[in-house]
Amino acid sequence: MSNTKSFKIVLDTNSLYKLLFSDKPSGAMSILKELIRENRVTLVFSPILKDEITQLIHGKVSHPDDRTILEGILDQFIESGIYIQNIPSLIDPVQVSPDESDNAIGNLAIYTNADYLITDNLKDFFPNQKGDRKKYDKTYFTKIRVFLEDLEKQGILRKKSS
Repeated sequence: MSNTKSFKIVLDTNSLYKLLFSDKPSGAMSILKELIRENRVTLVFSPILKDEITQLIHGKVSHPDDRTILEGILDQFIESGIYIQNIPSLIDPVQVSPDESDNAIGNLAIYTNADYLITDNLKDFFPNQKGDRKKYDKTYFTKIRVFLEDLEKQGILRKKSS
């Protein structure tokens, strides 16, 4: 019997960009795409996150047709995920990072009770916590590799055969 638990996750801007570009069939981001298609992972977005990734696409992708394709894929992810239009002003926002943008994304994860925030820049979040998995309340801040390892340990994702 397969475990059908669903996870709510926030991808930081760079991880989301990698998800849009992933094409290695066995790569971590391709596995994540499959989990999204199977409704085992739901992505959480906000206007700030959407604006950041759109700016990144426009800064790194020179051909307008390619930008349009990537923005279309992004829109599909947003439509299948959770889009938080307005996050109420937090009386006491959590200082997750010295970086204002990371704070906004980190607080999105915390506010929405996301299971995970996936980032390649883990050192930027909760600098006083050490290790490859940091936690605030119910949300783990970690890298994609650790997230997939967690799913394997829970029996949600099958361990890769050698």
